[in-house]
Amino acid sequence: MAYTSLQYVLCAILFSYVSSDPSQFGLLVQENLRCSQDKIINGVESCKNRLECFASSTSNFTQCAIRHARPIRLCERCVGYYMDVLKAHEDILKAHDEGGHACKMELVNLDRLQVIEGAFNYVHNLWQRGQCNSCFVANDNGTLTPQLSNITTKFQQLYSDTQNCFNTFYNVTSKKYDPAICANCTDKYCSLNKYYEALKADTGEGIVCMDIVDAMNSTRTKWSKVLGCHIPEPKAEILLIISVVLTSIAPVIFYVAAKRYSGKAESRLLKQRRLSLQFNGPSASGS
Repeated sequence: MAYTSLQYVLCAILFSYVSSDPSQFGLLVQENLRCSQDKIINGVESCKNRLECFASSTSNFTQCAIRHARPIRLCERCVGYYMDVLKAHEDILKAHDEGGHACKMELVNLDRLQVIEGAFNYVHNLWQRGQCNSCFVANDNGTLTPQLSNITTKFQQLYSDTQNCFNTFYNVTSKKYDPAICANCTDKYCSLNKYYEALKADTGEGIVCMDIVDAMNSTRTKWSKVLGCHIPEPKAEILLIISVVLTSIAPVIFYVAAKRYSGKAESRLLKQRRLSLQFNGPSASGS
């Protein structure tokens, strides 16, 4: 059902846009096509122009999302287009045409197929499913900004360091990785993995930006399956030896402690006996 709805939204946008002006089809495949918000803010436009702006913004976001679906870089690469969709949708809901008629009434309330709201919900829900807002800094009022958060920037730096280390040990001629890659890149990989685990613990696994989640998952897959590396852990033999040693010295420690304690107890008992004899001696002689 979700796939059918997506097809419907995309086809509706493409058909309405192309049928009105076939020459516009070429513009739909240009990622840098952006709706001019300044024109809307500074001048009076008809609701039809606002509708075209919304169609353009939604189309641009959809193209960007598809292009960055694998590997997932939807949040970072498409944030500008997403903000365009939010602005264009807000303009439709709040603006009026030259005659003073509300664009919302003309374009949304009378839209029995709910094409506009369907397209907006598709864009908004996709963004929310990717937890994309968590990648960026929010304004004081909670609205989205295109500025990456410090958490995202830190992760990107660690991710870049890890990938650069991997690339250092890649042989372009043989198209194989040097076996030394595991030993030499362990520190960088562990730093990245540790930071990601801390991030999940702090924010909750379900609310980590999907760009970060996908980057970490792909790195883990590469580390273990492609490179055949693993994070060094104490070997079973070492753990067994430690266990045997602790088990062996436990009786010795117990014996020494018991001997020391019993010696002190015996010393106290002898002292008490001497004191008792000294106290009872004169009394017995006087009687």
